[in-house]
Amino acid sequence: MQKNRNKIIKICLAAIFAALYMVLDMLAISLSANIKITFGGLPILLASFLLGPVYGAAAGTVGSFISQMLKYGFSATTVLWILPAAVRGISAGLLFIAFKKRTKIIPLGITIITSSILVTAFNTLAIYVDSVVNHYYSFVYVFGDTVWRVVSSLLSAIVYTAIILPLLKAIQKDKKLEINRKNI
Repeated sequence: MQKNRNKIIKICLAAIFAALYMVLDMLAISLSANIKITFGGLPILLASFLLGPVYGAAAGTVGSFISQMLKYGFSATTVLWILPAAVRGISAGLLFIAFKKRTKIIPLGITIITSSILVTAFNTLAIYVDSVVNHYYSFVYVFGDTVWRVVSSLLSAIVYTAIILPLLKAIQKDKKLEINRKNI
């Protein structure tokens, strides 16, 4: 009974993180056709760290799918545009586990930077395939902003780390207090 309850709570939390992703993604600032500033990665990262890679990927996939549907509708390449958010959830969650869920700046920073670089790589792949499928391919369009996308990815990873680190520490501290209260 408790196991089912925990699973339901995780599914509900993943849905909340998906909704947060969708809202934050809609508030993105586009700098060019291929570069945008967004805090959409935060809910996916939090879902991955707090709930695990499967729920992080689910939050990213669902949030990204709804966002894609609202902005562009369904197309032949919709799945490609959803993939980067799912990759962020899986990679961040697995790396967080590999680093033994430590909330130190170095392992957390490496985790977030790695997932951000993977998102950039998968976004570049999506741009490439979309441009080929929809017949607008141009090397400059697809790869011209690559350096700026990587720089933007690294900067956002630094900001994400600065935001998530104190949040995770506060959550861990709260869990320890909760456990101590139960032992009284």
